[in-house]
Amino acid sequence: MNFKHYSKTTCLDTKSIIFAKNFIIKNINYSQMNKKEFLIDIYSKFKNTQLDPFLYNEITKELDVFSIHFGISYLEVSILAYVFNQTIEGNKINAKSVLEYFNCDTKVITLIQKKIDRLLEKKIIVPDLNSSFSEQIYVMNPKLTEAIVSNINLPNL
Repeated sequence: MNFKHYSKTTCLDTKSIIFAKNFIIKNINYSQMNKKEFLIDIYSKFKNTQLDPFLYNEITKELDVFSIHFGISYLEVSILAYVFNQTIEGNKINAKSVLEYFNCDTKVITLIQKKIDRLLEKKIIVPDLNSSFSEQIYVMNPKLTEAIVSNINLPNL
């Protein structure tokens, strides 16, 4: 077999698999699935784990619901789960509190802040209007919180 041909075939197969997975997941009726329970599962799995990458394999279905709908990474979904939990409990979050939740060293603060910025850009989380500029505090987008708590379809933000 020609290496060039094999290479193209493998690439095409990988793209086909990704497309098929996305197509199937997007066409599943998520209205029957409890998204709040998914986020609670994700939250409880990742607490104090130091971002153990092997955990992502244990809860792929739960992560995929949010990852594919919003076009975000699994790490961003795990941060979303933390923010959702804290929002429900009436707490506000910042990058330091996310580090504490994951029990991570401060060396990854830049990565965490980049992921928070991406969630802000996608309007999944929003700045708390009562916080000062020097202390960036975030909460879950109220539209998204309501959809999850009410177990209705996720909004396009």
